[in-house]
Amino acid sequence: MVNIAPFCIAIFNGVAGYYLFKREKLGFNLSIINQILQLLTVNLGFIYYSYSSLGYLMIVIQDGIALKANIFNPSYNILYGSGLGFGVGIGLISLFFLTLLYSSRENLEQNES
Repeated sequence: MVNIAPFCIAIFNGVAGYYLFKREKLGFNLSIINQILQLLTVNLGFIYYSYSSLGYLMIVIQDGIALKANIFNPSYNILYGSGLGFGVGIGLISLFFLTLLYSSRENLEQNES
């Protein structure tokens, strides 16, 4: 079975980036949604969720604290089952870009009024 998630992620990122580059509100909104989806990796023992576009730098708390990084490897995972473990990860790059997007969006809205 072919995994189409990386292709869909690339299309979504491309559309968000295109409209963001044109400084359209849709670009900011899509980019914010994209970064929010990448902000947390959650493992609750019965469900695992992780999404990264082109790369990530993440602090992971699961059986200790770890710093994980990866580039040029888009992925989207939702796993169901038992014995998946417990943990959470916080995407530092996503947090940085969310801060940048919100401050840029506020500046853009001030310039439009």
